[in-house]
Amino acid sequence: MRFKLIELRESQPEIVFVWNKWAPIKVNFLAWSLWLGRLPSKDNLIFRNVNLQSTSCDICGLDEESPEHVFGSCIITSQVWEAISQWCRISCFFFFSVTDLPILYQSLRGDMGWKLAVQLVFFMTFWGLWRNRNNAVFNSKRTSAKHLFEEIRYPSFLWIKNRSRNLTLSWGDWCDFNISCMF
Repeated sequence: MRFKLIELRESQPEIVFVWNKWAPIKVNFLAWSLWLGRLPSKDNLIFRNVNLQSTSCDICGLDEESPEHVFGSCIITSQVWEAISQWCRISCFFFFSVTDLPILYQSLRGDMGWKLAVQLVFFMTFWGLWRNRNNAVFNSKRTSAKHLFEEIRYPSFLWIKNRSRNLTLSWGDWCDFNISCMF
């Protein structure tokens, strides 16, 4: 039995975190921290013995705040991911852990440029969702999924437009996720 467990573990490809060259360092760092499970979500703060008045999600109030909830199962988050998957023309997806997300976008079919653009969108989504969470926690402000989606799409366009070598990408192409003109 032990031999089979070792054999299975060795047959699994090692997933490494890859930083995105089009995303700002702070966004890459956030995505990396999320992947490592180091974000100061309420469940992580409790684990670190920080006293909190409430552990519920400040966005929906329906569940305990954890990275999986903030970035996956919160009702607003689910609507944002649905809009992202439709925009990028990828199948709707579900993940059990935030550590599954690099596996998700690395396993998508497409050329490396397309995958890099999808990774940028994922990273910007992490950034937007975390900012939305922080606005709810610290400023009692909540944002609709539609508004949050636009807050993800526009800055990611600016990042890719200003950081890629080929500057022929238009806002219309980005809104249609037609990025073939870049490669």
